[in-house]
Amino acid sequence: MKSISQLLKALWFYIAGIITVMIIYYLLTGVDQGIDVVMQVGEYPSPALCAVLAILLWAYLVWYSSRYISYIKQSIDEEIGGNDIKISTAYHQHIPRLLAVNCFASIQYAILCLPTFLFYKSPGWLLLGVLAVHNISYFGLIDWFSGKSKSKRIYAISLSLLILNGVILAYLLITSKVPLGLIFKHHLRHKFWLPILGLILLVFEIVMIYLFALRRKYIDKKISEGPSIKIPRFIKQTYSKIEFFSAENTYFRWFNVVFIAAIIVYFIAIFSMGVANTFGPLAFALLALGVLLGISNIIKFLNLYFSVNVSLLLFIVAILVGKECNNPYKVQTIEASKRNIHSKRPTVKKYFDAWLSQKDRRALLQASTAEKPFDVYLVLSNGGGSRAGDWVSKVLCQLQDSSDNKFGQHLLCIAGASGGTVGNCVFYSLLRAQQRQKFKGKLEHHASVFFASDFLTFTLGRMLGLDIYRHFIPLNFDDRAAALADVMAGYSSDTILQRYFNMDVDSIFDSTAELPFLFMNSTRVEDGSPGVISLTQLPERTQRLDLLDSIDKSDTTKGKSIKLCTVAILSSRFPYISPAGKVGSNYYVDGGYFDNSGAGIMLEFMEQIKRILADTADSMNRYTKHLNFHIVHINNSKLYYPAPKDIKPLENDLLAPVLTLMGLQESSTKVGDGVLANYLDPYNKRDSSDLLIEFSLYDHAYGKKDSIKKGVSENDFPMSWVNSYYQLWRINKSLTREDSINYKHFKNILPK
Repeated sequence: MKSISQLLKALWFYIAGIITVMIIYYLLTGVDQGIDVVMQVGEYPSPALCAVLAILLWAYLVWYSSRYISYIKQSIDEEIGGNDIKISTAYHQHIPRLLAVNCFASIQYAILCLPTFLFYKSPGWLLLGVLAVHNISYFGLIDWFSGKSKSKRIYAISLSLLILNGVILAYLLITSKVPLGLIFKHHLRHKFWLPILGLILLVFEIVMIYLFALRRKYIDKKISEGPSIKIPRFIKQTYSKIEFFSAENTYFRWFNVVFIAAIIVYFIAIFSMGVANTFGPLAFALLALGVLLGISNIIKFLNLYFSVNVSLLLFIVAILVGKECNNPYKVQTIEASKRNIHSKRPTVKKYFDAWLSQKDRRALLQASTAEKPFDVYLVLSNGGGSRAGDWVSKVLCQLQDSSDNKFGQHLLCIAGASGGTVGNCVFYSLLRAQQRQKFKGKLEHHASVFFASDFLTFTLGRMLGLDIYRHFIPLNFDDRAAALADVMAGYSSDTILQRYFNMDVDSIFDSTAELPFLFMNSTRVEDGSPGVISLTQLPERTQRLDLLDSIDKSDTTKGKSIKLCTVAILSSRFPYISPAGKVGSNYYVDGGYFDNSGAGIMLEFMEQIKRILADTADSMNRYTKHLNFHIVHINNSKLYYPAPKDIKPLENDLLAPVLTLMGLQESSTKVGDGVLANYLDPYNKRDSSDLLIEFSLYDHAYGKKDSIKKGVSENDFPMSWVNSYYQLWRINKSLTREDSINYKHFKNILPK
């Protein structure tokens, strides 16, 4: 019973390091975004090199910061004495080392779990096997290297287990089938480089265990020789065994040097987009976790040294700072040329009349008849992070490119939420640039270059950096949502889109009505009410909040506007990557919470269009019978899901409301899409199959019932703000497939 108590106390003492390593195990193997980040490391040189260095640094910080506080704990326990159960020295010695071992093991395990390798979203037995191989091998190797074990059998078994791990990685390398001439360009190049990375980490892991043994011999020797340096007073008050500090002094100094260097690099990456993008998300995340764990262990040291719960004091400070200081999550606004500038936006009727009257479009309308109507397209763009943005923009740009720019003439309205809004903004910006004759190239190329950029790492810098510290110190820096907007406007790989995303919406919104209506969804936190950002005033009978009107009212002394990048992210504020943003006195989050496709605002918009077309006194009434409406739904969610599983009793008691809210997003979107389709059915002059045109990122072939029954499904597309080259290649494949399926719906505007 005593040994169990010691073990539990030891696990609790090192809980920060244990949680850190467990988080990485989970994020890199159980979350699609983390899986894709690992894949990206094997595709580009700088993130790969930085990842190796970050893993070494992470393991070192996890090990030594944990080991150092164990010395303080042991000293305090010895001074106190008594009959209390104390943590065994063996736990203090081995747990920090095992944490470091698992830093290397977690990355090797993540490589095995990639969708293009052996075990995608691996079964539990594989995780247990990896844990057993690396942790059991540690005990065998450390005893052998230390000279404590004379059994060659134990050494051979331990080394054989790690060699088996290496053989598996070598097998993955040999069977990668990536042409040597394309190891830097092939969409599967990660299959060549990641096994090599895994083998390098395996070698480092064995070397690290050997160094642990050497270090122990050195310290034991120094202790036997007695103190050899002058001991500072501070240390004398901390340690009960002064001779131990004397032996440890060199390691402690090197740790301080390394830790300070890590903090400097960490903060440089937080403030520099270029450095952050060079690191890549995996390397920066590991560096940040190492630094944060070091800070956590410093706090634990203060707890032990002062016998005061410093953590509780910091929690109280966070509450006071958050209460008394300005809110750091205000949505960024910029000065406008005049006050209430958005109140002067055209009404839906005025813009629609101008849209119908636009010169080129009017000629097409005049040539149309009831038998050969004018096709009108309404676009709904589902949310889903960067994958949605890339997918939406590519679909729309491809339609514009392949139709020789005719698609834009027939495009009446674009609506969306979250990542779909970002894709819509990319397409709209390119249409605007095309309208201004800034370029004559293919739109799809610019969209592809834009979404090949890394928007995640710089955002992580604020999430794992300043946004944590601002709870204790009133720092006046942009939050992570603003950082995400800034990196889109300031570090995307496409200069045209970089310029447009950095402009205010008033400069980008089209006043000639040549371009379509644009609606971008958001959701108010306080009551779940939907908010909308629009280039026109909202429909007359809308139930939604006009966010640009709220921005006008947020400052009654100066005119206020907002950049396009900020608008795009305001629709994409999905916690925890982006916190709720404050506009005026209200907070807003991702538009997908209420309506993930834009069907709601589109329905209200079409109700007003219906009234306009039905008004016999309106000059535009003559076109009523000439308009043939279509819904283009750009979907990036799975089309089919396996049958629901039973909810466990504990999940039912604790998580039923959360699970319901998670499912509500998908179901409410489907209901809204269905209502809109039914409403528009009378306005489609052909058969109903021509009304709803769906571009699905996921393949319909994977929706067969027998496939679902057998558990066969298409690999998930990650929902993140960075995509690996492999995932971008998969999205392009989906585009080719969906173009061929939906060609018939656009035959009137596409080349024969």
